[in-house]
Amino acid sequence: MAVILIAGNSLIVPTSLTDSVRPLTTNIALEMGYAAGVHQEMLFATGIVLFSFILILNFVLAKISARGAN
Repeated sequence: MAVILIAGNSLIVPTSLTDSVRPLTTNIALEMGYAAGVHQEMLFATGIVLFSFILILNFVLAKISARGAN
């Protein structure tokens, strides 16, 4: 929940690097309470995208660190 406060929780698309944003994890946390139907399915799809991104990032970093250890 700290991310919600720090990032600014803005629904507007940012136009510069200093604008407030709404991270995907924040979006899931705030909207899951009232989501139903397709909206809920899209929030689950967002979670799958985040999970996939983190999984790929972990694999890449593990390969890089294993290469550096040799």
